[in-house]
Amino acid sequence: MKTLLLAALLLLGCKSVKPPEDLHVDQLRQTILGAEELVIFDQTKNVFYQSSTSRLPELVGHIEIKEMDNGHDCLCYANFVLIFYKDGKYDFALGLHPGMGLRWTNSPWLADGLLDEFAYVLMLDWIQTEMKNGEILKGYTIPEVLIEQQ
Repeated sequence: MKTLLLAALLLLGCKSVKPPEDLHVDQLRQTILGAEELVIFDQTKNVFYQSSTSRLPELVGHIEIKEMDNGHDCLCYANFVLIFYKDGKYDFALGLHPGMGLRWTNSPWLADGLLDEFAYVLMLDWIQTEMKNGEILKGYTIPEVLIEQQ
């Protein structure tokens, strides 16, 4: 009985690694490319930036998810949130978390996707470049629907 209980506890504590085809990364890439507007939220400074969608293909090329996390959800917006719009309204958001997690709202993911270490650095650099080149938005607020999803 002790052996069975120990085995069950060990299994519960393990991360479940899913194969890439189960992570819908291609769907995420296509959804990003379909965006018509992008706003970047820098939560560390509480500043919003208007970004150009012309560089979205480059961003898409940086997304490499290696596995899903164990279901832990910190409930924060993340250090950086990419807020995507389509047809003039909020469509979805991506949150880049300091632990290399990528949270995709309105998605098939049940937890944060863990980025490959190199992909995380490339995405962080892409975001920081966009913020440096982007226009600061005055009076912009997080979409209500995004608040409800957090």
